Amino acid sequence: MRNRCGALDFSNRRSFLRATGLGMAAAPFIPLLEAQAEAAPQQRLVIMVGSNGIGNVSQFYPTGDTTNFTMGSTTKSLEPLKQHLICFGSEFDGRIDGGPIPHPESAANLLTATDPDSPPESQDPETRNNGTRATGPSVDQVIAKQIGKGTRFESLALGCGSISANLLGGSIVYRGSKDPIVAELDAFVTFDRLFPNIMAPPTTPGTKGPRDGDDAVLFDAVAKGVGSIRKRVGAEDARRLDAHLDSINSLRTRLATMQQSGGGTSGVGCVAPMTPPRDNNSRTFQTKNPAIFLKEIMQVNVDMAVAAMACDLTRVVVFQVGATTALWPPAFMALRQTLHEVSHQDPTGMTRYTAFTIEHGFKYLLDKMKASTDGTSTLLDSSAVFWSNEFADGNAHSMKSLPIIAAGGAGGKWKTGRFLRFGRRRRHVDFLVSLCRTFGLNVNTFGQDPTAGPIAELGV
Repeated sequence: MRNRCGALDFSNRRSFLRATGLGMAAAPFIPLLEAQAEAAPQQRLVIMVGSNGIGNVSQFYPTGDTTNFTMGSTTKSLEPLKQHLICFGSEFDGRIDGGPIPHPESAANLLTATDPDSPPESQDPETRNNGTRATGPSVDQVIAKQIGKGTRFESLALGCGSISANLLGGSIVYRGSKDPIVAELDAFVTFDRLFPNIMAPPTTPGTKGPRDGDDAVLFDAVAKGVGSIRKRVGAEDARRLDAHLDSINSLRTRLATMQQSGGGTSGVGCVAPMTPPRDNNSRTFQTKNPAIFLKEIMQVNVDMAVAAMACDLTRVVVFQVGATTALWPPAFMALRQTLHEVSHQDPTGMTRYTAFTIEHGFKYLLDKMKASTDGTSTLLDSSAVFWSNEFADGNAHSMKSLPIIAAGGAGGKWKTGRFLRFGRRRRHVDFLVSLCRTFGLNVNTFGQDPTAGPIAELGV
């Protein structure tokens, strides 16, 4: 926090925010004061993964040509966001595409492109499910090592749609071989981990809080530092610094108003989200009953993750929507069978479920990221986002025609508003390779899966 001379160092936004302790409220209003201010916003990676397949495969994929296409009936909720999407046809296959494969093995393969290690087939299904492990790191963890340095949380794995605390066998995120990261199911645990100070009681209106004097000194120091820099730069940089000073003064006024009212703030940017009241019913709502509250649980996880990215607490997030072989009935859709049974016996019901989770999960995520500012752009512009599923046809346990929908500008790396077809079968690992290259990793292979290399159409 202090430089070599012992003085407080306000040379960049992060050091200022750490010094003030105002990160969540301040970030949208404190621009970078260093040379990197004119660089592209920090890239981020966001992945959302469903389970048990997509129902009627033919209803999922778009139709049309590269720039003039229509979303499938399952994904029609994304139609207003087409300019932010990169859609693919049914040409991606997972590595294990020679026949039926158990759910946990496909889940373990999806982001790792490894041959999972599983108990012998002679073991009962529950033992196989709980004992299955990927044999390498998942793509999110590899990329987190590249872009997550310096953030409080190198990555987040958030889960919903499971009634089981033991998700080891259905994990999709891996630090390394046989080292799964179980997605956090309890939204309250996630909230307290990300925003530990937000629940502190507000000061009494009209009185000063314990940090008021310090914050005034810090704001003054920043303003003085910017004023000093202004004298040594050209006209255009001086104009930017004037805007910085205006932002600092605006922030100071806004925080004072917030403190007097004892309330929060609205708008976009680095602002902590709200969570339901902390009583037994809300905890059940969050963690125990996806059959009824899946939409709400998905969205509170998205709210927290987008706030965390806006605050630069993390740059890599994985959402696991549902556990493989989920043993709960989607009661919110009037379906009485468990989701696993629906995937095998009711393709129409599974199609409806997929459409629901895309609309209220993935679309909600994209809308939130689009509405969250990131310098002169948005979180969606600076992020690479994609949705996928462990299967296409859950009834057949098939990783053929694996669904992938990409979104976001990836910090200027991706050209969106396109529907890409290859005219041949491709391994889904080709997309994982391209994802790594999007984040500056010079690789042509990933995991243990043979690959034809990156997808040229993505431009990386």
